[in-house]
Amino acid sequence: MKLLLENWRKYLNEDYRETGYKDPSSFKHYGEKGRGAPELEADRDFKREWNKKADHKFFNDEVIKVHWIGGFGGENLNSCKRKPEPCLLNIIKSWVNSQNPKNELSVVGYYKTKPSESALSVVGVLLDGYVSYASSEDAATEWSSYADEEAREKHAASGLPKRAMEKSPMFGPEDFVEPGLKHNELIVDNWRVKGIILDTVFSRPFSYWKIISTKPRPRTQQVYQAKKKEFEDIKEFCRANGIKVYDMNLKELKNETPT
Repeated sequence: MKLLLENWRKYLNEDYRETGYKDPSSFKHYGEKGRGAPELEADRDFKREWNKKADHKFFNDEVIKVHWIGGFGGENLNSCKRKPEPCLLNIIKSWVNSQNPKNELSVVGYYKTKPSESALSVVGVLLDGYVSYASSEDAATEWSSYADEEAREKHAASGLPKRAMEKSPMFGPEDFVEPGLKHNELIVDNWRVKGIILDTVFSRPFSYWKIISTKPRPRTQQVYQAKKKEFEDIKEFCRANGIKVYDMNLKELKNETPT
């Protein structure tokens, strides 16, 4: 029976891979912009079939779901980490205030590992929601930000859907692939924010908070103080909006400031 199940899953994966749309740039479009009607319909059918076979209780209840802000070609914070401007705070505010929970969102899923083991950014959003698709690798899903006004009006009631163009489905715990050198991708619908995840290892070489991991010098004093304030302001903004704040190991941050 186990062998039969493994062969069935292998068949499904091979079958779905054959239907994958291979234009690597097409995910930077949305809907019919960037691919034709046959490909779009194939993507819809594939997602419907996945939903019939997937272990939804597992994906919805047992998998940790994190949307990494700026993790996929988004905001570049390297140029800002030595400036006094609160870039990360502004990005978090913008994201929280602009998102529509009806629009499907891409996340990375963690089952037996923690976000700290394969973080894709210095800030993530911990989410709850209905998983409408799960891929063992980057599924090259559409970017909702590329949806035009016509698409937004068409999906105003239900929200913008996302379709996978690379087909590497995961159906449950048996074939779940933890993120590592490559990340998995889950699509989440009707989601809600559970918390904001922050990098708290300030001494990390490429940390946004690197400057406050050491004693300030006269020339770095202004940025040092600004970044310390920004970290506290992020926590205050989140709490004012009913959002908990966690470190990368999902330990809730109270009033302490890591060093």
